[in-house]
Amino acid sequence: VAVVMPVFNEGDGLEETLKELELVGATSNVHLHLFVQDDRSADDSVEILHSYQSDKFSLHLESNAFRLGHGASVRRGYERAIGSDSSVTIQLDGDGQFRSEDVVRLIRTIRSGRKFAWATRKLRSGPGYRRLGTMTLRLLILLFFNRKIADVNSPIRAFSTEFLEKILPCIPKDSVIPNVHLSVLCCRYTDLIESFDVVDQVRRGASEQGTSWSSSGRDFLSPLRFFVFALKAFWGVVQIRLQLLRRTNDSSIFSGTG
Repeated sequence: VAVVMPVFNEGDGLEETLKELELVGATSNVHLHLFVQDDRSADDSVEILHSYQSDKFSLHLESNAFRLGHGASVRRGYERAIGSDSSVTIQLDGDGQFRSEDVVRLIRTIRSGRKFAWATRKLRSGPGYRRLGTMTLRLLILLFFNRKIADVNSPIRAFSTEFLEKILPCIPKDSVIPNVHLSVLCCRYTDLIESFDVVDQVRRGASEQGTSWSSSGRDFLSPLRFFVFALKAFWGVVQIRLQLLRRTNDSSIFSGTG
């Protein structure tokens, strides 16, 4: 099983995250291949990863040549996972907002024959502007694609690696919302999907804010940075819609995917 994990300045909670990942390997009785994509962390994240020892997973660490952002880092992690011999690919964020039992359920779901599965986070505990962003994305997906996907950007997700390999080339390399893009395409090109509810987990570490939107401790900038991202995400959703409108005879590309 391959696990894709983007990391950016997660040092304060990274060891807890890795311990939770160990439980996944122990409970599911599989050896995990952890593909960490470090986005030029400025803290001790890389040192922690190098020093952590476990017989439940093999670490494959790659640091970006320069900051790419979360979306591009996730996509690069997927590319590396596809190159492995794993039949299942999981994605989890480095902030550890997942429970081992939920990840084990994802693995079992894909092994049962599903092509795509994801966890819908309930009772979201993050900042209000992030919850608003999730709600807006949900409405956009319903409006543009007539799909009800409650947590379209969930970072707790799994794929049949063979299916992911066919889908991933359709995602632009500079996409800021590859998870949203993948969710829409997976729901379009296969019926072998499954979603289940999970309790939203607080970020591991000293701060619940996370590193994607924080700005050197100046919390008032976090909503502004998220707003800029939201505008880019909106344009990304529009691009997905235009892409699908252009694809009028693409079923052969995904033949055999279910």
